[in-house]
Amino acid sequence: MNNHFLGALILLVIYLDVYLLVTCIFKLKMKYKLYPSIILVLVVGILSEFFLNDSLQDLIEIVLPVLVIGFNLYNKKDLTKLIFATVLVTMLDSLVSILNYLFIPESKISIYNYDATKFILEIPVFLLILVISLIVYKKKFDFSKYKLDKYILVYSFAGLSIIANISVFSLYFLNLNMSLDRIVVVLLISTSLAVLTLVLLVFNLVKNDRLEYEIELSNKVIANQIEYFKVMEEKDSQTKAFRHDIRKHLFCMRHLSENKEYEELAKYIDAMCENVTELSPEINTGNSLMSSILSECIRQCPKVNARWEGHLPSDMGISNIDLCTIFYNLVLNAFEAANKKLETMTSEERQEDRAKLDCDVYIEMSMTNVNKILTIKNKRISPPVKIRNRYITSKQGEGHGYGLKNAMNVLDKLDGSLITSDDGYIYTTEIIIPNHNS
Repeated sequence: MNNHFLGALILLVIYLDVYLLVTCIFKLKMKYKLYPSIILVLVVGILSEFFLNDSLQDLIEIVLPVLVIGFNLYNKKDLTKLIFATVLVTMLDSLVSILNYLFIPESKISIYNYDATKFILEIPVFLLILVISLIVYKKKFDFSKYKLDKYILVYSFAGLSIIANISVFSLYFLNLNMSLDRIVVVLLISTSLAVLTLVLLVFNLVKNDRLEYEIELSNKVIANQIEYFKVMEEKDSQTKAFRHDIRKHLFCMRHLSENKEYEELAKYIDAMCENVTELSPEINTGNSLMSSILSECIRQCPKVNARWEGHLPSDMGISNIDLCTIFYNLVLNAFEAANKKLETMTSEERQEDRAKLDCDVYIEMSMTNVNKILTIKNKRISPPVKIRNRYITSKQGEGHGYGLKNAMNVLDKLDGSLITSDDGYIYTTEIIIPNHNS
């Protein structure tokens, strides 16, 4: 009878392990209180000890928590989290079984000794889960707001593979003469699951890195465009104010002309021209996104003298994220390279350098019937390092080196090409994108 009661207690501890995981860590809501389910588990545990063999009892330990808690779940969509918690507890239970075999010599194995030792080993596992659950509850970590379902399924595969390997080891340790063919099949399946899990996790990490980069880039684009439109709105307001006063200015100019005060008239006209220049947008490429990108690059590298030629359509036929990935990275690289060169030069050297070429960065955009062509020229200290057809970043720290790589990936997607040349003084980058993307 004691042995039957011990088996029921082991089942109850396993059930409580799963219950703590799903309620305290995953914050799953239950329809009913805990106490009725405890009584149910104890009754089922005692009955299974009387009427079921060991294999079916092991199956009950896995299935019963899922059935009881699954029935009690307030939201049936949380079943994946329940399954994951069950897999995790089953892994721990398998490890407990291994330790049990290590503690009890094969010659002294009896059902009572096995159940007693297993129950003793289950208690620390329960206490560990209880402590972790209390910490999570006290710190108010809320895992429920994260979309963990796909991760849980992936990790469940890994858990199942670990359980399978542990089970094979257990059978071998007990010397139950399990056939070699079956051992190989189980190991192959479980190892395949583990490898599949690893591949899925790596793929997911790469995908997440890409998405995080795109989100960061999109946020930059939005921030730049907001700043650009704020400037344009301010310019527009100033232009309206200037237009409002234009008649007064014409009256004053006419008065100066009639009185033959030509010198004062010239000064007045110069002042008006200066006001008109201030009202004109600093950069107007015809495309608001490209204008905001150039404005941001100029803001980051104010010492760099840049010149833009060409006019762009408002619709480039390329998505904003692709447009930004290509041009933001390449244009910013050109500005940073030119700025680095300026920092190494004295004022006299800068004057001599400006005599050769009056700008540090030159950008030209042209469109033909076939292609969109962007040419970027910048002064530089040294050309980019290229190894095995890949450019190596010179920036230090993490998070660098992705910009040019991402730009190349987008160009490949658009069937575009990137051509570079270096004459020892000017580094030229030419981007060609077919118009069939429009």
